[in-house]
Amino acid sequence: MNKSVHPPVFGHFVDDQPSTYEITSLDMQTSWQYIYQNGQILLRADQFGPVDAQLCPPQDIQLFRRERDEKYSRWCVWLRSPQLRGGKPFCNFGRPVTDGNPNQTPEDLKVRFSPAEAVYSSRVEGLSVRTSFLIPEKGAEIRMEFTAHNETGQTLELELTPVLTPYVSPARMEPWDKSEWYLKTGLGRE
Repeated sequence: MNKSVHPPVFGHFVDDQPSTYEITSLDMQTSWQYIYQNGQILLRADQFGPVDAQLCPPQDIQLFRRERDEKYSRWCVWLRSPQLRGGKPFCNFGRPVTDGNPNQTPEDLKVRFSPAEAVYSSRVEGLSVRTSFLIPEKGAEIRMEFTAHNETGQTLELELTPVLTPYVSPARMEPWDKSEWYLKTGLGRE
């Protein structure tokens, strides 16, 4: 008997939105990075949140970054509620809760990378969480929007703690990086 083996499905391209990919599983073997930049600031994001941000890439200061052995973002929002997950804190990017199960993932996970923004959405026991990151066409700023919507039908006590750990070491340009890679991007169709 010949069984066909299907590769795992981690996500898909969104048909009605050009250059948009939606991740639906965190079980990938490596990170899926998407780069946002406008010449004055660069933001890299993957399925676990923002990876790093740098002013005037590639030579200026890095605002934050993960080290090589870090999997999760240093810019996140921690949530805690006595009514959810036994009162144990959890993160808006599906970061493991402190119950000894590091592979636990949120329900209805969607990470959507489009040219305009990175959007992370999931659900935790009736609490819908959405986080988006975007950079403007001009200026050295990054905008983060976070919303939590209670869909339980009951009053929910919720504690939110936004966290950003800055990078305090000098920037290190990788040897394969070139300044011209960050100056202009575009998309052409025939």
